[in-house]
Amino acid sequence: MFALFTTKFVFRFIHIICACVSIGNAITELFWEHEKSTGYIVLHITCGVLLLISGIVNIILTKPSSIFNHDDKNTWSALVYSKLALWFFFLKFLDSIFSSLGYTFPRTEFNFFLVITIGIISVIAKNFRDNFSRKPDEMLKGME
Repeated sequence: MFALFTTKFVFRFIHIICACVSIGNAITELFWEHEKSTGYIVLHITCGVLLLISGIVNIILTKPSSIFNHDDKNTWSALVYSKLALWFFFLKFLDSIFSSLGYTFPRTEFNFFLVITIGIISVIAKNFRDNFSRKPDEMLKGME
């Protein structure tokens, strides 16, 4: 029990710290122009990868099949998958498409709004999980 608690704590901590770094990066890039050193870029790539990995581990540790009824699990899953799908827009494929058409993609502004959108979906998913998941005492009743 303690090992599971510790594992959940560590991966949630990593997830929250990496999300804060990513959000902070999106905000500072929008409002303040600064030189991007190699260390800065490596930090943000590392945080992005850790954010995805810790998010996947958190989903596994949450065990949605055991805490939701079928319909609620589908709704929560849709929210989580939409966050994952949106993360792919941080990749530079849109920049390439715009460039091939002779335009410049507004990457800084796009990243800002993308991070805010993902943050909103994250809050909705967390609140949904808190409000619609079966409580431990309800899960015990189902096992009787």
